[in-house]
Amino acid sequence: MEKIKVLVVMNDMTAIGHYRCGWPGGFIRDNLNDEIEIEITALESIIVWDMLKLKQYDVIHFNGAFGYFESVDELYPMIQSHGVKLVMDIDDYWEMPEEFPYKKHVSDKYVEGLLNSVRKADYITTTTDAFKEKLMDINKNVAVLPNAVDMSHRMWQSVDEPSDVVRIGWLGSSQRHGDLMRLKDSIDKLYSDKELKGKFTLALFGGDKENKKLFEGDGFVNYPWVEAFSFGHYYSKMDICLAPLKENIYNQCRSEIKMVESGMNNKAFICQDYGIYSGHIEHGKTGLLVKDDNDWYTHIKMLILDKDLRLKLGRNLNKYVNPKFAIETIAKQRVEFYKSICNEELV
Repeated sequence: MEKIKVLVVMNDMTAIGHYRCGWPGGFIRDNLNDEIEIEITALESIIVWDMLKLKQYDVIHFNGAFGYFESVDELYPMIQSHGVKLVMDIDDYWEMPEEFPYKKHVSDKYVEGLLNSVRKADYITTTTDAFKEKLMDINKNVAVLPNAVDMSHRMWQSVDEPSDVVRIGWLGSSQRHGDLMRLKDSIDKLYSDKELKGKFTLALFGGDKENKKLFEGDGFVNYPWVEAFSFGHYYSKMDICLAPLKENIYNQCRSEIKMVESGMNNKAFICQDYGIYSGHIEHGKTGLLVKDDNDWYTHIKMLILDKDLRLKLGRNLNKYVNPKFAIETIAKQRVEFYKSICNEELV
């Protein structure tokens, strides 16, 4: 039997593009190529109207968009007429919260185009069951392919740096200020707590000036934003990873990747008891769940003072996420997905 030929198209060179296309596609290409032949390319490197080239593939898997949204109604049917399955990956809900700085750059026309692409693709892949439910209102053919971490990647090879103090960190983008505001009162309490003086530092990995104001205090460290293929080494500078979430539909559809990254690196994880985290974290065993914003202070203080608990939570989370979210596991799921859609059986 001939191999299934898949063209994986990266339309995004941030962590989204790498997690959703580049890294899993590359792993399949290099390690699981008995039945699947994968080619990975950037969108700007191909001509989307070149049917002579595109019709050689069984599946074209892209994140976000394939060509201009204005061309979807004409382009997609043309490609599909050659028997090619168009698979669109989407990992963020299409309506951003009002407080997102980037929100003002996202027009209604863009959202309409994105949703039309979801509607016209043969299949949709996404990160979680919660987001799948939203997407199935638009396209019934939706499969969940979770984000995965490839610990063999060089950015995860950093050795933990020794520290005399407990290092508490948040890693993310400048869009997340609404989430971080949930930490404000607790951060103030941590800095004013005499019992904790000199025992911890707070670190912001990425973020912007507004985020920095929330974290500033004695020992605060701000690390700059780095490329998607480099940020992993920041986990060697953390002992406790924080994951606050504001309640909104956008965060309901978020993936568990921050939890996975923390667990793969044996880091203690404190998160909002909301969205995807509520279904994964077992309080006191694999992490600490924050039900009330005051819990941020009490949970963080507890882990600063209790090294054994801190280490236990990190080890237990590692056992939970690995191999469940290891690249080897998720890549095999992707292979089965490609095989199933080529046999007209969506997994």
